[in-house]
Amino acid sequence: MIRLTSSVAVTFAAMLTPPLSGQQWSQASSGPRPSARFGTVMTMAPAGDAVVLVGGGPSPFNPLGETWEFDGAAWTRLTGVTTPRRLSHAMATDTDRGRIVLFGGIGPSLEWRDDTYEWDGTAWMLRQSTRQPPALAFHAMAYDRARKVTVLYGGNRSALPSATDQTWEWDGSDWTRVVTSRNPGRLREMLLAYSPAMGGVVLHGGQGSGTGAPQPNATWRFDGRDWVELSLSSPGRPVIATRMVEDRDTGGLLFFGGFADFVGSPDETWRLDPVRGWERYRPPMSPSPRGDLTAAWLPGVGMVVFGGGLVPAPPNNETWVFGGDGASVATFGTACAGAAGLPLLTPESGSVPSLGAVFTMRADGLGPAVRAASMILAATAADPPVGLGAFGLPGCRAFAPLAAGSVWLPVVAAAGTARWDLPVPIDPALAGAALFEQAVAVDSGAPHPTKLSLSNAAVLRIGS
Repeated sequence: MIRLTSSVAVTFAAMLTPPLSGQQWSQASSGPRPSARFGTVMTMAPAGDAVVLVGGGPSPFNPLGETWEFDGAAWTRLTGVTTPRRLSHAMATDTDRGRIVLFGGIGPSLEWRDDTYEWDGTAWMLRQSTRQPPALAFHAMAYDRARKVTVLYGGNRSALPSATDQTWEWDGSDWTRVVTSRNPGRLREMLLAYSPAMGGVVLHGGQGSGTGAPQPNATWRFDGRDWVELSLSSPGRPVIATRMVEDRDTGGLLFFGGFADFVGSPDETWRLDPVRGWERYRPPMSPSPRGDLTAAWLPGVGMVVFGGGLVPAPPNNETWVFGGDGASVATFGTACAGAAGLPLLTPESGSVPSLGAVFTMRADGLGPAVRAASMILAATAADPPVGLGAFGLPGCRAFAPLAAGSVWLPVVAAAGTARWDLPVPIDPALAGAALFEQAVAVDSGAPHPTKLSLSNAAVLRIGS
């Protein structure tokens, strides 16, 4: 019997497929909470134990200087903290330095700001730099964990509809403008989030520059060198005035609501899968239609959404969570070819990793000479994936640790298939726990010097 480890925050790198079981919406926090407000922004706390909400205002002309935290159960206003008064600013969480980065926004005198603040969990600090983006509002930022920089794109330079097409990066000391050969165009209120599965920061939607400018229904990726428009099998829909987050449970990117076609706001939940494109979730219950909302990912809880409303009605101060601790499996990554092509790791049909169940994974497409295979189990992922070219496996990658921190489970393979039965103990403490898997086999026909083949990878989450 395999004893699974405690729950860990799951990070993905490479192609993913949707989980077997979906997430659900639930309304949270009926106690004290932030007031209804326009232009507020939220991101994950540096420690990953809460989301942090900053600024916004009861009207577009009165930004508040407030910092709030939501831990998945209750809101807490942080007193004794001097918070910059802002609305329509942008924030991102630098998980490597343990800082939240805030740039720009509209200040208390309705001025567009070009300053940078950082939050260390205790205080806001004004950061000085030799360079910085122009004064901006309605821009977007995301932290690229692979390159360890905060990426900023677009935004309005004044109250007039004058959006930019500039890309900037903050490394913790200074801002650098990145000049690219292509970009998504002059945009404001676009969606921006980091995706290790897609190899960079992903941008979707937005509002073009100028009065009456169109809302493009396009998705782009920035890898640190250039922007590339992605050709997706399903394009999603045009959207502005919401937030896109990395779903670390399923590996996709999520957003809810937002304004479509300038005024409409469907009560729709969307997920971006790198292979299948944009897919709409249809849970039995959702928040009401709304735009001008904010959202952030909270590990162990899900996507937290705060506020929003419909023009011309005032905003609300509701808190919703899209998540759940149900059993799920998501496969991701590209396999390393053997004699029969690419080995494919999938869950056995109908098998679900719940407490007390025997969960079965299978690897198909193994070479005809393969007589045994091993399953690599680990509680953490290689983020970014480890290239194996130096080990005689050019173009191949490991998505879970191959040595320290992993367990190898050998099984017999037959007719190109290997199966692993994983008994899940009946232990309530394991509910929500996550585990990474990747299969490896010695294959005499593999087109690599080391004669190994590796499957794609999977992550399973234990359900109660």
